[in-house]
Amino acid sequence: MKEVVLHVYDVTNSDSEKTNNTILQINRIFKDRIGLGGIFHSAVQVYGEDEWSFGFCETGSGVFSCPVGRTPCTPTGSASCSGRPSAASPP
Repeated sequence: MKEVVLHVYDVTNSDSEKTNNTILQINRIFKDRIGLGGIFHSAVQVYGEDEWSFGFCETGSGVFSCPVGRTPCTPTGSASCSGRPSAASPP
């Protein structure tokens, strides 16, 4: 049985230094003052080598898949097993 893996990515890799600095400042506030993680991108991997996530798209729902680790975001090195799927394997 496959595991469900949550992958976490850093979003401070945009072409805009101002945007990156703003996100870093928000993350510091969340971490130091509120005790929460901050702004990150995440994706769920289940049943295979693709991960699924949600993000801005010109068309469609925003849900997309890509090979593990191939999102345009920078990996944080954080991936955790979130359990095992309880439903039958997909066809």
